[in-house]
Amino acid sequence: MFWVVLSTAAWAQQTVCSPEVGICDHLTIQEALLTAEPSVPIEFVLLEGSYVEDGMIVAGGRQITLRAQGAVTVRAATDPSTFVVLDDSSLSLEGVTLSANDGRAARVSGGQLVLQSVVVFTLGVVGEGAGVLITDGVLQIRDSLFLDSVAASGGGHISATDSVLTIERTQFLGGTASRGGALELTAARVGGATLSDVRFQDNLAIQSGGAIYVEGLVALQIQGGSFQGNFAQQGGALTVGPGEAQVGLEGVIFEGNESNDSGGAIAILDSVVQVIGGSLIENIAGEQGGAVYVGTSGGLELKRALLCANEADRGGAVRSEGSELQRWSNNRVVDNEAIQSGGSDRARGGDPRGLPQQLPRQPGPAGLSGADRVRRGVAPQPPGATARGGGAQGRWIGGVLGEPQPDLAQRPGRRRGASGLSLRRSPARRLPAWCWVWGDR
Repeated sequence: MFWVVLSTAAWAQQTVCSPEVGICDHLTIQEALLTAEPSVPIEFVLLEGSYVEDGMIVAGGRQITLRAQGAVTVRAATDPSTFVVLDDSSLSLEGVTLSANDGRAARVSGGQLVLQSVVVFTLGVVGEGAGVLITDGVLQIRDSLFLDSVAASGGGHISATDSVLTIERTQFLGGTASRGGALELTAARVGGATLSDVRFQDNLAIQSGGAIYVEGLVALQIQGGSFQGNFAQQGGALTVGPGEAQVGLEGVIFEGNESNDSGGAIAILDSVVQVIGGSLIENIAGEQGGAVYVGTSGGLELKRALLCANEADRGGAVRSEGSELQRWSNNRVVDNEAIQSGGSDRARGGDPRGLPQQLPRQPGPAGLSGADRVRRGVAPQPPGATARGGGAQGRWIGGVLGEPQPDLAQRPGRRRGASGLSLRRSPARRLPAWCWVWGDR
């Protein structure tokens, strides 16, 4: 699929308004779309007002831009999707508030949708992709805001299949779904998403991927941005599910995300995920992997990252069961807590003492390098502050290790429930100052 971007300066421009506003070229958006000629780019200026219409379909190779002049809200009257983009057609929306009642904001099949400075929110529940549902298409989003959309299946805000997404400087807030509270990305053939400076906050997934769920042949690259306060059963912020995904994160902040089960911030069930820089702070898992959980078919490369004040029953920072590549280098691992074992790092077959040790160069499920710094990995039961088996890449578990503190329940802010761990942290909890000191290094 190949798209040619033309300068809007050369486009024809017409106006759309409601009858009470005044004289304009078209009285409805539907009328304007029907008059557009295929393959001829045209821009319609939407004059200030609220447009409630059906039949807003872009098809037949049309190239449409709708640009708001003043405050403009657009939603469908009864159609299941406010806008539909089909058949290698293109729709660009600029400065519009896009909504839907008991439907989705946009559906794309084989076309291109561009959102610039757009607000998207929906009311009611749809099957998948409450904000945008896209298949075999291209989606570009810049400087936009997605709010409080709910999908029963996947993708509270966006569900994308075999599609290419580029998202920049955008916020996804309050999305809810079974998988991928904000984004669900799947691909059977080819698909990819590039995210730059994107914020995910307070999204929720009933099952996996509080903010993002990835499955299949998806290439996902995230540069900068943050995941804060997202929640799921597994993978509070991000879950990489079955398939051969390629996932790389650089300079991303994961803070205060939670899972009932595994991976307070990230759950890696399959594929190798690369994390470079950034920080994982105060994430909580009810069972294992306060910051990151790596399943038996997963792998993790972790470089120059800060892991601080994360909590779980097992593996306060990281819990690894994976047989794939596990490589750590130049990380800062500070003040992570486990109710049972592995205050900082927990992998199968770990040393029960949790002490600095020289490790043999033989295959094993985890590997901290000599440049990793470990401080105050707290676990009241063996294997102690760090626990792992073998030495896939690392020769030392080093740095400064604090003494185990058996009376963990008495630490400020800790509230233990029947399972031994409360997922909602008390406001009395104060983030250790060295989280930020080390994070700046």
